Amino acid sequence: MDYKLKGSNGKFISYKFVGGSVVPIEGRCTQTKARIYDGIVAVPDISAAQKVPAIPGLLEYREDSKQLYVRSNGT
Repeated sequence: MDYKLKGSNGKFISYKFVGGSVVPIEGRCTQTKARIYDGIVAVPDISAAQKVPAIPGLLEYREDSKQLYVRSNGT
């Protein structure tokens, strides 16, 4: 997960959480892999979506089509 904070100079700085760490690291998350946000997996495109395990009920957000999917029966 990544987020931005406004610094004292007025510029935004990006931070990310890596793995299960609660300590943020400066930088952005990769935009080519699937990311999980509180139970929703965000995937950049169909090729990344096909690599996500088939879990019924999983919410999947496709960034290329800007659509939210609910997986059912493993698809």
